[in-house]
Amino acid sequence: MKTSPLFLTIRAILIVSLLGGAACSSGAPQLVIEEPEAKLSPVILGVVSVFMKIVNSGNGDDRLLSARTDIPGTLTELHDEEDGKMKTVTSMDIPANSTLVLKPGGQHLMVFKLPRTLQTGSELRIVLTFK
Repeated sequence: MKTSPLFLTIRAILIVSLLGGAACSSGAPQLVIEEPEAKLSPVILGVVSVFMKIVNSGNGDDRLLSARTDIPGTLTELHDEEDGKMKTVTSMDIPANSTLVLKPGGQHLMVFKLPRTLQTGSELRIVLTFK
């Protein structure tokens, strides 16, 4: 795994949580997480950007509703970039038979208020909640 000059890579472990709710009328989603990566900011202590691919190979749409860590006191947000500026979003759509790509400069996750002792190679567990 390569490290960019602006970020230090840490390992991201993802746990998927599904909310019980209304079933999709067109079929069931089938989600797989690929290429999870977390990048620790060297400029702002305790801040991590998280990227991945969420592949929906099912026939039903789904939606990423939230993300969280199991570290007390942290804040995890869903973000998008518009006109070069980050903004918080309430959800991210994952249509049937498509891939949601969380990447720098686009949709991604941000984790704030992490322990300042977090460093390259540390493990970060993230729980994703889908519709």
